[in-house]
Amino acid sequence: ATQFIPSSIFGYTPEVEPFPYDPERARELLEQAAAEDGFELPIETTLSYRDVVRGYLPQPGVVAQDLQAQLAEVGINVTLDLQESGTFIDNSDAGLLSLHMLGWGADYPDATNFLDYHFGAGASEQFGEKFPELTSVLAEAAALADPEERYPLYVEANTLIRDLAPMVPIAHGGS
Repeated sequence: ATQFIPSSIFGYTPEVEPFPYDPERARELLEQAAAEDGFELPIETTLSYRDVVRGYLPQPGVVAQDLQAQLAEVGINVTLDLQESGTFIDNSDAGLLSLHMLGWGADYPDATNFLDYHFGAGASEQFGEKFPELTSVLAEAAALADPEERYPLYVEANTLIRDLAPMVPIAHGGS
């Protein structure tokens, strides 16, 4: 996935390109941040998930192990944390998890169902503190009916999500 919204949903903006896959640059940035902020490498963190098969995540344990291996390549040691499904959902909604794997299925085919629900002013704490610059552009876009007026606002929103990185999209499932 290159954006949180799948390409089949209005609000996907192909001109907002993802950052390139560059493990060497990732290691450089981590080393720079460690030097500036006084922490040591490798970084130790936890990746939480639930062992529940969904269309967007048919093999959660396999994906968790793959992410663990990829992050190790850049100096991030990941401990896997398998949680019971109800506990996991409660913890993610409350913003108690750092790295975690969770997906979303469209209730209706519009950007508001993806972006406002997850990043808008009324969103859960799943992705941490809200970014006012993002919540305001989402509110503005949601208040408009004309797709041509809304689209540039979603370009802005998707750029902010990419740059601020409250989450990183991994894949879009199909049904």
